[in-house]
Amino acid sequence: MFFFVQNFDGETIQGDNANHILSTHPILGDIICLSDLFGHKWVVQIKFVHKQRRVIEVIVCESEYVTRKEFYVSYFGRNTRNILFQALLNRDYMEKFFEILPHSGFQKAVIYSGQFSQKWSVNIERLNKILIRSCEQSQSLYMPTIEFVQNSVAMEMIQEIKPKVLSCKNDIRQNKNARRLMNRNYLIGPEGGFSEDEEDLFEKFELELVNLGKIVYPAWLMSAVV
Repeated sequence: MFFFVQNFDGETIQGDNANHILSTHPILGDIICLSDLFGHKWVVQIKFVHKQRRVIEVIVCESEYVTRKEFYVSYFGRNTRNILFQALLNRDYMEKFFEILPHSGFQKAVIYSGQFSQKWSVNIERLNKILIRSCEQSQSLYMPTIEFVQNSVAMEMIQEIKPKVLSCKNDIRQNKNARRLMNRNYLIGPEGGFSEDEEDLFEKFELELVNLGKIVYPAWLMSAVV
């Protein structure tokens, strides 16, 4: 497991950066791993802990930098993917989506409000904290890029990038090789699915529909099965 740190100077971890580490009750001599989620990894040994001041002093034992491409290829192999367009889910499912995203192989998620998306005030700070914690648990050296955009902007991006549209309609032929495709972009609707207007628009954009079979997955889980 990695611990997320920002602006690590090679000697001291303090403030918010130290909170998660301190919650595990570290002791002198412990060896832990750190990452800034931008490709840098440090293996450090703890030499001083001051819980009240939220300060941890360390000695760097190893350091490494891995490029984004190298990380995704080594971690996900043939399952690495580019962009996931995800219609806004309800609050609970949105949090689950952020938990599972670092495990999905997508390098970027574009979130927009579909016609059937539930309307609620998105707490981006909370979602980012969930994403960071999931990156720590998955030992990811990179945090997926998250972009919240207006519906009109999303449609322009979708028209240009032309992602595959995940559909559960029975009249769509199952793509048995969907899991094997490299560097693909996908579009997933909200819990209520796509509206007729959206489906007509996707048809106008000449987007390919992909059916993964008879099992109906919740929208927040689709990123892990495509």
